[in-house]
Amino acid sequence: PEAFRMLADGRHVVFVSATNGKTTTTKLLAAALRAAKPVVTNASGANMPAGIVAALARPPVGVPAGALAVIEADETFLPSLLAGTDQPLLVLGNLTRDQLDRVGEVAMVARRWRTVFAATKGLSAVANADDPHIVWAASVIPDVTWVSVGQRWTADSAVCPACGSILRRVAADGAGNPDWSCTCGFRRPAVSWSIEPGLQGGGELVGPDGARYALDLQLPGAANQANAAMAVVAANLLGVAPSVSLPALRTVASVGGRYQTVSLGGRQVRLLLGKN
Repeated sequence: PEAFRMLADGRHVVFVSATNGKTTTTKLLAAALRAAKPVVTNASGANMPAGIVAALARPPVGVPAGALAVIEADETFLPSLLAGTDQPLLVLGNLTRDQLDRVGEVAMVARRWRTVFAATKGLSAVANADDPHIVWAASVIPDVTWVSVGQRWTADSAVCPACGSILRRVAADGAGNPDWSCTCGFRRPAVSWSIEPGLQGGGELVGPDGARYALDLQLPGAANQANAAMAVVAANLLGVAPSVSLPALRTVASVGGRYQTVSLGGRQVRLLLGKN
């Protein structure tokens, strides 16, 4: 029962959690950080306590004891894992309906997160400002870096998590993401980083100083640009600048077979993961 706490002792731990994209974001973040320092991670996507303990107990050859841990954490288990760490960094992507029988309703997960975040000292976070449930859960954390990565699916966040009223979504911001707010005063926070359309096409990550970084990835689609943006911002907070982390992200071509391209009957076929 105490294995995770013992294995995490003395490590700086980064937890990546979301309903969608956490395995990919974890792999991208680990790649970004490895450009500058050794990392241990649960690369296979085994994101419940047993899988996390296995990853920490048998780190890759050459990775020193106490190396930075980048941990993909299932939404349900994240609150209980926090107690076994000291001042972890959270990377929080999105909360949507997924496995209701196991994880529970979106609002229930957000309430659990918010309660534990408020009671945990020393937390910091990189969080998606476009997801109202993420914002509500993370707003009790003293140190949050807000990132706009988009939230195309809004049906799971129609209602204000703070008061229950219908959220208002108005004209899009410069990045193409609709602003949202509630009559109770709960609203989308000001962001430090955002994805915006690139001058040469594709997406660019815009930093707080106005610097623009092309999200030139092997992984396809806007969702993976969002995953990459969260990884770059988290790596930057951990001392790895975008100029170093982005080339490392471009080396990631697949994630446990997802997005891999194979030859089949003389055609190039890309493998995608379809959920639910």
